[in-house]
Amino acid sequence: MGILVLLDEKIYSDGYDLSGSSRQGLLDYSADVLEASVFGGGSTRQRAVGLKNVRAQVSGYWGAGATPPVGVDDAIIANLFLAGKVMSLWPVGNTPGQDVGYGFQAVSGNYQLFDAVGTVMPFSVEFQATNVLTRAMLMAKGPQSGSGSGPVVHLGQVSPTQKAYAFLHVFAPTGGGTLDVAINSASGAGFGGATTRLQFAQINAGNPAPQGQWLATALGPIGDGYWRADWSLGGSGGPWQFVVGLAIQ
Repeated sequence: MGILVLLDEKIYSDGYDLSGSSRQGLLDYSADVLEASVFGGGSTRQRAVGLKNVRAQVSGYWGAGATPPVGVDDAIIANLFLAGKVMSLWPVGNTPGQDVGYGFQAVSGNYQLFDAVGTVMPFSVEFQATNVLTRAMLMAKGPQSGSGSGPVVHLGQVSPTQKAYAFLHVFAPTGGGTLDVAINSASGAGFGGATTRLQFAQINAGNPAPQGQWLATALGPIGDGYWRADWSLGGSGGPWQFVVGLAIQ
């Protein structure tokens, strides 16, 4: 892939799409590099990698109302200072089985507003990770009006030191009904004899959207190398707007 000009970056915070109100999304992945030099270690400083840190900074133009992008303020306030919320950023994020993004659980804070006279009302908010950063494949995306499946993607096997991580963003539906989403795997591209590896909690009247969910398997091994997201819709309502990401690491 060549140079990518950011024109359609996707920024999701739990059950809210911040993309349409944002003009900048920055992801910072770093680690503490610690001094570890000792006598007899030569003339070059020795260093060790310490704790890792993940931060995302999102900024754009403020708005309030029932539905983002008009209601980006409502979306941020709904999850402000709450830990474990699902955050993901996608350079493009439109094509399941092709587009790659980054997902993590986060707590949002440092919400900044207002500026000088005559300027468009801005906002800026920071998200800090409370869990591992994943480099994820987009597995499924709405709107979806019926049950279905995403593409079969060859992400490879899960080694004994790895897990499969999956996250789900569900935006407010246009009606009632239920949504079930699962991550399944199989040994071949034909997807025969598939096994459910992760099952998200059902979205329904008692567990409504907007919301995000995060799941992970136990440590491997998992011998299957082919993966797919499947969803089932029940009752009335729709179309459902949702995004599913999956990473093995």
